[in-house]
Amino acid sequence: MTILIRMVVYGWAFATALTLSEAALSAEPRPGLWTMTMTSDLSGMEIPEMPEMSPEVLAQMEAMGIQLPNMDFSQPRTTTVQTCITPEDIANQDQFDMGEEMDDDCRQENLQTSDTGMSMDLVCTGTMNGTGRIEYVFESDTSYSGTMNFQGTSGGQVANMNNTMEGNWVSADCGNVAP
Repeated sequence: MTILIRMVVYGWAFATALTLSEAALSAEPRPGLWTMTMTSDLSGMEIPEMPEMSPEVLAQMEAMGIQLPNMDFSQPRTTTVQTCITPEDIANQDQFDMGEEMDDDCRQENLQTSDTGMSMDLVCTGTMNGTGRIEYVFESDTSYSGTMNFQGTSGGQVANMNNTMEGNWVSADCGNVAP
């Protein structure tokens, strides 16, 4: 997995896991539809240049439904997703655990929780090498905010990033958003 994809996956996985984390919040999060927003500043990352493509090749790709991502990471990007959290999700989340989302080369350290938040360090010692810090504040059972920062390298390239995240409960009905 590339560093960019890995860090985005970590960010969303942390946000989802933290929404469910009873260990970090004395009151359980409210089940239902949640909106989660993450702003990622990847300007500290070395991202390889994509090769130039002719307008004809780009047009062919568009005609086939292929959309190339915007690879300009000089400015922060904000992404918002919605997720459905069920009562079963909450009941089955008995501790903060990234499980399969964590890379074998990365581990959690110094997890500290309180009634109003949590913090932890992320230490990576493989292909991805560096350290990070994650901090969250739980304002209520319907709202949280946090930061995730990482400084290091991946495959020999600089991989520094800073994220801010927030989650807000929307409604008890998830509508067409699957759990």
